[in-house]
Amino acid sequence: LALEEEKKAKQLVTEAQRKAELALEEEKQANQRLAEAQRKTKRQMVIGATVLALSVLGAIVAMMVAGNAHHERVVAESQRDQASLALVSVESERDKAQQETQAATQQKNTAQKAANKAKQEQQKAEAARQDAAQKSQQANRNLTVANAKLETASQQVTQKTQELDKATQQVQAATMRVNSAQEETNKAKEEQQQAQHQVQQAQSDLEKTQRVRQDALERLKQAKEQLQAASQKVKSADEQVEKAQQAADEAKRVEQQAQEEAGKARQELVQRVTELDKVNAQLKLVNRVQDDVAASIHDTLTKIEQQTGQKSAVIYISLGAIAQTDDASLGLWLVTAKEQQRKQVTEATREQVLNVAKEFRANVATPVSSTSYLAPAQQLYKWMIQPLEEDLHKQGINNLVFLMDSPLRSLPLAALHDGKSFLVEKYSIGLMPGLTLTDNRHVDLKNASVLAMGASKSIKQPPLPAVPVELSTIMKLWRGKSFLNEQFTFENLKLQRQKQPFQIIHLATNGDFKPGKLENSYIQLWDEKLRLDQIEQLGWYDPPVELLVLSACRSGLGDERIKYGFAGSSVQAGVKSVLASLWYISDQGTLGLMAEFYSQLKRAPIKAEALRQAQIAMMKGQVRLEGSQLRTSTMSIQLPPELAQYGNQNFSHPYYWSSFTMIGNPW
Repeated sequence: LALEEEKKAKQLVTEAQRKAELALEEEKQANQRLAEAQRKTKRQMVIGATVLALSVLGAIVAMMVAGNAHHERVVAESQRDQASLALVSVESERDKAQQETQAATQQKNTAQKAANKAKQEQQKAEAARQDAAQKSQQANRNLTVANAKLETASQQVTQKTQELDKATQQVQAATMRVNSAQEETNKAKEEQQQAQHQVQQAQSDLEKTQRVRQDALERLKQAKEQLQAASQKVKSADEQVEKAQQAADEAKRVEQQAQEEAGKARQELVQRVTELDKVNAQLKLVNRVQDDVAASIHDTLTKIEQQTGQKSAVIYISLGAIAQTDDASLGLWLVTAKEQQRKQVTEATREQVLNVAKEFRANVATPVSSTSYLAPAQQLYKWMIQPLEEDLHKQGINNLVFLMDSPLRSLPLAALHDGKSFLVEKYSIGLMPGLTLTDNRHVDLKNASVLAMGASKSIKQPPLPAVPVELSTIMKLWRGKSFLNEQFTFENLKLQRQKQPFQIIHLATNGDFKPGKLENSYIQLWDEKLRLDQIEQLGWYDPPVELLVLSACRSGLGDERIKYGFAGSSVQAGVKSVLASLWYISDQGTLGLMAEFYSQLKRAPIKAEALRQAQIAMMKGQVRLEGSQLRTSTMSIQLPPELAQYGNQNFSHPYYWSSFTMIGNPW
């Protein structure tokens, strides 16, 4: 259904574009008719003036020869009348031309209204497409919630069944105790009857003979004792029967309660089975949608390989984001140009992955020489990459594009480690906010122009002495324009892009992302802060900016509501690719990475590969501060005194290079 709605949205967009083109064509025709009417008006006025001049000339000639002949006067008057008629005709033609001008103007206004309406329909279509994508995500969340409920119901049914078996065993034991007590009661009654019989026999013997009176009394005494003992046994047996009856009643109550709970469990099981049927139907639909999405990805990756020679794979990493339970396992979905497959890493629960990811990011984002990040980096590699590595190797994949659940979006994936090397040493890496939000077309940037702006100093912000060097280095490598400090304003940024459609925009300044209100996050301009909700006002979607480089702190960090912060918002606003950072970065380290990146971008087949080569150069110590110079793999750059004071500095620790991530279209 989500795909169908997206298809309808695309059709609406196409129809709106067609109407807009028709409206523009009508406007063009109206302008042409207006110009034609104006030309006619001018031509008729010239004719009228000429005729009027001729008539005046004829009148003068007639007055000069009026004394010679009457018929010449008549001729002159006739010519004057003809001139008057011609003048009336000219005025009529002029009025007609003015009417045609007004009609053309009305047609132009009508065409403009049609164009505006077409633009509104295009915006509605885009909103419908986004709504369809949200519905697809909601379907995925409902599916996982239903699966979790089904698992809980199954566990409850198993527990109730065990309780019912236990109650049944208790009933059987109580029944055995009742039967035993009944047997003892019967035995006691038999002994009582025997004792009574002996008493009767003793009394008979007493009547028969006095001689055996003493013996009879003795036996009578014994019989009474036996009778008392038998009575005591009967009393004890009655007590045991009563206790057994109470136990039997309790067992029956427990059995009845267990049966009631079992009945409820059966009803709940039936309900869960019904829900499972619904979930299975939804799952089939989701699988069909995923198959369609995978087919679309297959086509995109095939085109990218044909255009760039890069073999890419899309990897979706799920942490049970729908159910969000601590015991939800890690899910992997791999799509390449040839196939797709899903894997579940059952030994990695949501809670475990989040704890290791938190430890990994905290250790990498600390600028020290410690290798404490290696243990969590290797564990995450084992969970996220190793299950897919054999397939990646078989297909010759060299570019990975990740779609991550929100708790994992701040991970510096380039620094994942297999025990021997970093992930970025094997693959170029990119992140996508979503498949439907990204323009996946490839454009070669080797001859692109760059608009570079930055602020080395601004109000209430720490100075950035590396920014002027950063901008001048870019201008040496690429054609374009650069603006520093006072010229780095919102209006100038907008104006320069309107004047020239720069394909690459580079912003070097302070910045920060903070969860919550949009005004909490900013990119610092010279005299004001660029907020998240102002990005769309820059008009970077027409034509789209191919690459936006945010050389600023935490510009790629986001939250649950805003994927990847400024980078994600820029992609949503129409920018195809954004290079952004995940934490508070080093001024001089960023200068080194940017100098190497723009040098590599001139010859790399895709943008993500240029970033990869720059990161590897920093990792191997090819980018470093040495005395008063910044050395890269291709050049040496003279540093200002503010940076030269740091002396020799190495940028091989992943703190300096793994923060920067390619977000959006990595190609």
